[in-house]
Amino acid sequence: MDLEELCRIVRVYREARKLLLWACGRERSNREPFGELGEAVTAVVLGGQMAENPVQPHWDVAIPDGKGEAYVQARCLLNPGGGLGE
Repeated sequence: MDLEELCRIVRVYREARKLLLWACGRERSNREPFGELGEAVTAVVLGGQMAENPVQPHWDVAIPDGKGEAYVQARCLLNPGGGLGE
């Protein structure tokens, strides 16, 4: 692989990353997009709201629990290929 091909791949990744962050509502984030995706999926599944501050200490998603709000810290684990769905 040469430098031109590496640069092309980075451009493709950059555009895909921007789209993923946009879908998570974190267009301006400099964080890893899959961490943002984990938080967005958690918010949708639990019917919650992502923290306004993307580096909120101790929690990522606020969810209604009938007595106010409960707080959830989301995690994202990236495994190499060959797992479920492949």
